[in-house]
Amino acid sequence: MAQTVVKHYEAMGISHELQQDITQLMHKLVMQTGKFTLSELGYLHMSTLLFNLQDQSLELKLYFDVRLAGRVNRDLVVDGHHIAPVKELNVFNGYFFVGDIVNVVTYEKIIAPKVDISGDRLGRASLVFKKNGGMKELDALVINCSFPLTMAAIANVNLMDPNFAPRVKPIAKAADGAMQMVVTNIVQKVVPVTVDVQYTDGFGPYNPADAVTYLNQLRNVTSKTQANHDRIVESVTKRAKKNKKKSDQSSKWMSKFA
Repeated sequence: MAQTVVKHYEAMGISHELQQDITQLMHKLVMQTGKFTLSELGYLHMSTLLFNLQDQSLELKLYFDVRLAGRVNRDLVVDGHHIAPVKELNVFNGYFFVGDIVNVVTYEKIIAPKVDISGDRLGRASLVFKKNGGMKELDALVINCSFPLTMAAIANVNLMDPNFAPRVKPIAKAADGAMQMVVTNIVQKVVPVTVDVQYTDGFGPYNPADAVTYLNQLRNVTSKTQANHDRIVESVTKRAKKNKKKSDQSSKWMSKFA
């Protein structure tokens, strides 16, 4: 009989386990290509998972040094320049996001460990972390990931597993280091979260070909849930207005005998 298991992760900043699992998967995917490394892509070995209190959404982000992860392209139409992600970042398509990498990246200033860019033994530019170099502000290319895809991929769970259910729980206050190495403009709009990933033991492996189908199914379920929620709110609002009208009429009638 198949057994349902739950993998628990403490909030990033309190524990590094989730970050390590994410980096391990990224390393595996890059090594399978045999053409480049995470350092050559400018990966800063940083990721964050935070709950946005303003729009009630999860923000799972991977951070790269834009000098290696981006390329400056000239825009002939407006006679200017813009930064575009390197095509090699599409190696994470189907695991951390779906579609072209250009649709999931943003550019942000972050606080990160000091790094240098130097040539490796083959003469290719690569990221090198300074020993005891402290922290500094730098420009980062950020991949905005799909939370459920990422959780399934790092757990090697098939997306068609009916028991697969990644859940989060916002925590009011994290350890002092929980908000280190994140975007500099974060104030109080986001909070760290713990994660529980439920799935069927042995129901795998993860198949990136299922990613689009899974996300479409998830979107349909979410839309139906939201529609049902909206109908309930509308019904409650109508009943409240109707009851208020009856109450007002009753008050007017009773006032005749006051």
